[in-house]
Amino acid sequence: MLKVLLSLGLIIMFIAPLSAQDNVENEAKKLYNEGNAKREAGDYQAAIALYQQSIDKLPDYKSWYNMGLCYKNLNQTDKAVDCFEEALKLKTDFDLAYVQIGAAYYAAEKYDSAIIHFEKVLEITTNNKVKNQATGALANSYVKLSFNAYKGNKFQEAIDNGLKAVAIEKNDYAYWYVAESYLKLGDNANAITNAKLALENINKLSKGAVHFTLGTAYKNLGDKLNAVDNFTKASADANYKAAAEAEIKAMK
Repeated sequence: MLKVLLSLGLIIMFIAPLSAQDNVENEAKKLYNEGNAKREAGDYQAAIALYQQSIDKLPDYKSWYNMGLCYKNLNQTDKAVDCFEEALKLKTDFDLAYVQIGAAYYAAEKYDSAIIHFEKVLEITTNNKVKNQATGALANSYVKLSFNAYKGNKFQEAIDNGLKAVAIEKNDYAYWYVAESYLKLGDNANAITNAKLALENINKLSKGAVHFTLGTAYKNLGDKLNAVDNFTKASADANYKAAAEAEIKAMK
């Protein structure tokens, strides 16, 4: 009889902590779901409070991540990044958290930091949609670095970053920044090569801009026929019309 009572006592002692843990998990899940409802309704402050209550009961990477999304929607980038980093402490291979941190750095024009996080996404993700998103963002980060270097008269740096961008994903602006940088360095042949690649991959970039670059490179090489042809095409763009027509007039 004593053995039976002892056994029952041990069972009760074992079940009690499990029941308490179940209650904590259920309460945390309830708060998390309530937070999701508030977030979906656009009530981000209320959602943040509920996610925090859920975390206080039971830390979870999803609560931290969703809290980060709320702060992002409130344009509180630093707090958003802090939340995403807390999520990564609990789930080190959480690709979406790396995407969000990278996006936050990109928006803040901290492209080197953005690149580190987008590269990490490509290293760990098995989701093709996330992979494609990170690939495009990584390429765009290098395009931005190329542009900034070009503006700062760091033409070789602009070339290096532009070529890194197009090695990841074809980009008209990247090719053009590379072409313009080669032009500034006096390498007209490479300027022409990359300007032509910009035309082949044209998307949002003005064709007039590229044709003006080509016209200038051909003029520098003494190729009047191709120079005039490209300046003529550039003149169809209102932004380049006056400059292109002046170049054509000077070559007559």
